[in-house]
Amino acid sequence: MELEKRARKAVARWFELEGHAVLDRGFEGFVVVIEDGELVFAKVFAERGMDFPNGHVTRAEFERVIAQWLVRGDRPIDLPVRCDCVDVAVLADDRAIVRRVTNCLEVAR
Repeated sequence: MELEKRARKAVARWFELEGHAVLDRGFEGFVVVIEDGELVFAKVFAERGMDFPNGHVTRAEFERVIAQWLVRGDRPIDLPVRCDCVDVAVLADDRAIVRRVTNCLEVAR
């Protein structure tokens, strides 16, 4: 579990370096950001080695997580929502390859 937590932290940092506002760094395995006027729920999968993880998330899981996140306190609800998947192949403690699939519910991975 530590690997996935570190991967989510690295993905959140990547979003920040790209200039996007990170709203949540680990809500049920997701990183939540505002990117280009959209509320992005990015599911992060991580695995050690040279191959990307074969993670899968269903539309139902995305919808459940989005609904649970939005009902918690003061959340932006007037933005379009997008579902992304981010796969992290961890090569070493300080090296990883990241593959991001935008709108992963619409794109075959």
